[in-house]
Amino acid sequence: MANLRTMLEGLRDRTSPNGAGDPAKLRVVGQDPLPKGAVYGPSMVTLTGGTLDGWDLGGRGLLIKGSVSLSNILSRGVSAAGRTWPIEITVAGDVEWAEGIEFTGTFGTEAKPSAVINARQSGSGAGFRAGRLRRLRRSRFEGFPADHLKLLGVPDGGTLIEECYFGPQWASVGSKTHADVFTTVSALGRIHIRHCLVDWTDKGRPAGLNNIFRVVRNTGTTVPLDHVRIEENLCYFGLSQSFPIQVASGGRTGFNGPVEFIGNWIGAKLTPAGSRHYWHPSSSGLVARWSGNTDADTGAAIAAPPGAATS
Repeated sequence: MANLRTMLEGLRDRTSPNGAGDPAKLRVVGQDPLPKGAVYGPSMVTLTGGTLDGWDLGGRGLLIKGSVSLSNILSRGVSAAGRTWPIEITVAGDVEWAEGIEFTGTFGTEAKPSAVINARQSGSGAGFRAGRLRRLRRSRFEGFPADHLKLLGVPDGGTLIEECYFGPQWASVGSKTHADVFTTVSALGRIHIRHCLVDWTDKGRPAGLNNIFRVVRNTGTTVPLDHVRIEENLCYFGLSQSFPIQVASGGRTGFNGPVEFIGNWIGAKLTPAGSRHYWHPSSSGLVARWSGNTDADTGAAIAAPPGAATS
């Protein structure tokens, strides 16, 4: 476990590989010809299919409308202008593989996007459809006043997020930003998050940070929330206004689970009296398994939510 924690800490300074690599080695949108299936405009690169490998998007976002693979993609100083999500996967979109994706916001006080990566959805019940993100690996995101990922899962194979760095977000004083790292809007098939580093502390960022793991469907929804496994991640927290973990069913059908937290290092919500808290009270009875989770700062074992198996 000591070697694993060292690897996870290395995601911050890239001693553990992540991100798009050397910018000087990337082709530049607007200067070099894009491959078939890709077109660009002032604020977005639109992909209808194929592979995009080794590109600097020049502050543009990505709009994904077909089956694609992505690797070594950089976009710095991405603003909210001209888009709702810096990376948008339409209902027809299918990201088979994404590795080395690196997006940074402006660290400013701009109008916020609702999420850095968002999969669109439509329909309900048996007719529910959603954009698909199958695997995200060795990527990094920071500097947006927004959620990092709104996850839906994929019916045939699920979603895997691994070896990624989710760094500082930014919101202005008085902001109504409600920024979570991972929001599971649904969990079709399975969502597996492992071996990631999250910095969700408030150093220099005065407002707007909320949960790290938010396993909560949108209000009133009945879309399925199936298997969610959160495993061996290193998460720094240290906020006073929220909890690092919240699990809630909303009292609706389709919250199937299981929801599992295994072998994570998790920072605490700190109260003025100095007590440490990790999961929102709504999580009681909804976490199926809680095993080997410890405080990221003290190393103390974290007690399981009521109803969770601890083996």
